[in-house]
This record gives sequence, C-alpha cells and structure tokens, in this order.
Amino acid sequence: MKREGIILIISAPSGAGKTTLLYTLAGLERPESGCVEFEGRRLYAGNETAEAKLRNEKMGFVFQGYCLLPEHTALANVMLHGMIGRRSGCDKAGKGRGGARSRPATTRVGNSGASGSLVALPSAGLRAVDGTQWMAVNGAPSKGRTLAVRGAGQEQLVFIAGSSGVKAGHVAADGKWTEREAPDAQFASVFGGSRSTDNFVFLTSRQQHQMLVAEPKNSNWRSFPLPSWTAEVTSVALDPFDTARLYVGTLGEGIFIYEGKSAKYEAKKKVAETVVVTGTN
Repeated sequence: MKREGIILIISAPSGAGKTTLLYTLAGLERPESGCVEFEGRRLYAGNETAEAKLRNEKMGFVFQGYCLLPEHTALANVMLHGMIGRRSGCDKAGKGRGGARSRPATTRVGNSGASGSLVALPSAGLRAVDGTQWMAVNGAPSKGRTLAVRGAGQEQLVFIAGSSGVKAGHVAADGKWTEREAPDAQFASVFGGSRSTDNFVFLTSRQQHQMLVAEPKNSNWRSFPLPSWTAEVTSVALDPFDTARLYVGTLGEGIFIYEGKSAKYEAKKKVAETVVVTGTN
C-alpha cells in the first residue's frame, strides 16, 4: 500500500539488522533473497549505473557515521548530490573553513517534493535555491542555531533562532528578506514538522516553560507545556497517524509524548518603565 508523507521509526535491539534493512531499502545493499520495489519497479533489477542514478534523484540517506566530506561546508555537502547529477547552479558550492558538522543545518521550504525549495544557513548567511541556482538572501539574519519554515497564507515564512532570539521573514523570488512578527524569545530553538502538506513550527526558549507551535490553520501561536522546568528540547516529531499526538526529544531527559490539543498562547505584555527625575534648582 502506497502512503506518502509519513514518518516511520524502526526500533530494535543492537545487532537486529536495522542498518542492514535501511541500506537494502535505499538501494545500497543487495538482499540475499526477495526483492525491493520502489515506485512500481524492482530496485535491484537494473545495472549499477541505473541504480546510482535512481538514488541520486529519488533518495536521501544520513549515515550513522555521517560520511561527510570534512573539507567542505554543510552547504557544499548538501549540494553534492546536485553536482553529481550535474544540476544547474550546483557547481559553485566550493570549499570552506572548518568541519562540515560544525555548520548549521538545512531545511526544506514549502511542500515536500520537487516543487519545494531549499534554504540553508552557513557561516556566510542565509542562502536559498529554487532548484536551479543558489542565491544570497539580502537582509536576512546572518546567525542562528536552528532553522524552520511554515506556510502563512500565501507566504512561506522562514524562522531563524539562536542565542539572540528568533527572527521570522519571507524570502521573495529576488532573494530579498522581509521581516515578519515573531515571538519574543531569548536563547531560542525552532523545529519544523509536517503532516501531509501542512507545515508546523515549534519554538522553545530558556525563559518560557512551554513550547509554542505555529499550526497551519491557526494564525496565532498556541502552546504545549514542557515536560519539566529544566527540559531542553532537541527534536519534535508529529505522529503521522494520530493528529493529537506528538513526540518531544530532550537532552538527557528522554522522549516525551503529548496527547491532546494545543492551548491558547498569550504573550506576556512588556511593562513600560517610567523614570521620575527630581531635583532642586
């Protein structure tokens, strides 16, 4: 049965064959018996060149040992598949200083599939690609720790979060950044999630003991309570089968499961400071 847009998690003891199964499903390791079908064709029925072309165009794989090229930045590593496939605009990745794993992550903008575009936040600043070439995003924040995107009406909003707070903006076709309103949050992190064609953004920060969520059908931010006062959220995943359930990964405190709907979020109003100056002539 064909089901698109879902996330599957494989859990089994060490040595049970999880990695071997994933290698086989991704076309990297031929099975000793049986067959693997992908989009109506047998994955291992062709020659090695055809199999490599299929992996380059249709599949993505994150290895346990990362298998990154350390002389390249994260942006260049992401673009390698395009260079191998000789896609236009992917010949300018180049080399950069520092290790690949030390660079910020990348995230997909828009709906999954070929129609989506890609943004990345390397040390040189926010970059966007429309499928043909990478371009700098003028006016965008230059620094951030995490990156996420969501749809807001006719716009796709990019959220960049880090120690200085969270910024939101729209990236126009000409590469111009237009800032949009974002919650007040210091030492923040943002995480993206999707269910079908809907994009979600989750936001956490040190001064908030709740996790904010921007949902596709709500214009205002809503919230979930954090599992503990000290929890540092490292990942968020939506349950593909149950719309009222999500999974929250934390640093050193395990994985927490939320079941239920989000609550209305009301931002704390800033109290204006009044300074009274007195004196004598």
